[in-house]
Amino acid sequence: MKALYSIFAVLILATTLPAQNESSGEEETQTEVSLREPVPAQTDPIAAKLVETYLKASGGKDRQKAIHSAIIHETIREGKKDYRTISYRERPDKLRLELITESLGREYKVISGYDGTDAWTYDLTQKHPFPKEMGGKEKKNFIQLAAFDDILMRWEEEGCVLEYMGAVNNRKQKNYLVKLFHPDGLTEFFYFHPKNYLITRQGRREERNGVIVDIDSFYVKYDNIEGIWLPMKTELVLEDQIYGYSEVTSLQLNPHVSDDLFAMPKVKEVWLRGNNQ
Repeated sequence: MKALYSIFAVLILATTLPAQNESSGEEETQTEVSLREPVPAQTDPIAAKLVETYLKASGGKDRQKAIHSAIIHETIREGKKDYRTISYRERPDKLRLELITESLGREYKVISGYDGTDAWTYDLTQKHPFPKEMGGKEKKNFIQLAAFDDILMRWEEEGCVLEYMGAVNNRKQKNYLVKLFHPDGLTEFFYFHPKNYLITRQGRREERNGVIVDIDSFYVKYDNIEGIWLPMKTELVLEDQIYGYSEVTSLQLNPHVSDDLFAMPKVKEVWLRGNNQ
């Protein structure tokens, strides 16, 4: 389930690191272009077999496909900052993400959502908060985050290609490494435990403020929930330094989730009218 594998890294990077340079609109920088690699002509059969084994070991596709919604509460530590998140998900790609932090006894909240068509954000920390539609790269990235299933559940239908990189050392343990190529040439790395075949580490490279950085998520604790092994504690590592962690504190599978949660809030601009009177 994509929910537990991806939210932490994306959320922390989006809210704490310098934003990517988008002054040129949708044009990519040379640094971003350099991240793209030639995509192999076909998938390595060893890599495909490893992914198939992982999917079976983690509970099987049928069990994962039987999950149609989820509500997840997490605690996040980034440096000296603490956050709480609540994410509401519904298959195939609806997402509402609430980021909450406290300072000097006051609670601050930012809400983002995607209803299958429109992506939006609602920053309640502003003096006059008003929901706004996302666009461009921000919308594209959030839609990718909203996908319910992990990319390894749908790599073939997405047109990705897999390459086996061999057995490698990962925190003093042998892991099997698979490199995933997206159709656009961007890549991800998946490290599989040699005995239980669960993912121990997931990595990628990103451009941040003109600099390419290595980002890794280490899945340090799994729980078996309704027959599915899900990562419950994750460490985020930037350039080989632990940057933060997240831990799931509450998880509900297949709860009823109202579609209203995913729609952009309708807020009256009373404060605007008041200023004009």
